[in-house]
Amino acid sequence: MWRLPDPDPGAPGSLPDILARRRTVREFTPDPVARAALADLLWSGQGVAGTGRTVPSAGALYPVALRVAVSRVDGLDPGVYEYVPQSHGLVRTGDREVRAALAEAAFGPQPWLRDAALVVAVAVDIDRVRAHFAEQPPTGRRGERYADMEVGHAVQNMCLQATALDLGAVFVGGFDETRLTATHPELVPANHRLRGLLAVGRAAAQRE
Repeated sequence: MWRLPDPDPGAPGSLPDILARRRTVREFTPDPVARAALADLLWSGQGVAGTGRTVPSAGALYPVALRVAVSRVDGLDPGVYEYVPQSHGLVRTGDREVRAALAEAAFGPQPWLRDAALVVAVAVDIDRVRAHFAEQPPTGRRGERYADMEVGHAVQNMCLQATALDLGAVFVGGFDETRLTATHPELVPANHRLRGLLAVGRAAAQRE
């Protein structure tokens, strides 16, 4: 076996430093998150960067949509907002506090969905990518695979950005999508499928 050189630790705030510090956080303080931090978080997940976005997208379709359930963000009323990459802005889609509903729809006790300052709902326009890549085998599935890859890119970007902002984050995939979509349609754009929930807040502890 060939031993590789040790990873470069990098300077504080560099990518190697952020990667080394990234941990899943499931315990949050009641402190609010700054609106500027939310802006940076959402931009890292789907923001415009030059002529493209901060994440790669097969066919440049950008089928991923981000909506954020806000509980404690400075300068924003609780409710649900959609991130609009082109204008780097938010459009309010609902005024209900939905954190309790998110926790109740989760498989198993996941109180971090209730305790987080905000939760980013990550959804995908599956029909759009399936139609675009319909001729590529396996028929009807390759587009979905590409979309899930894009979700992974977006979520990892947001997790790393959260670390850079001294915030904690945990990505949740275990929840009743049908129930949430039916009871809280403001969380998911029309014709989209909910792929995951990213809970973010001030970290009370780091576990893994």
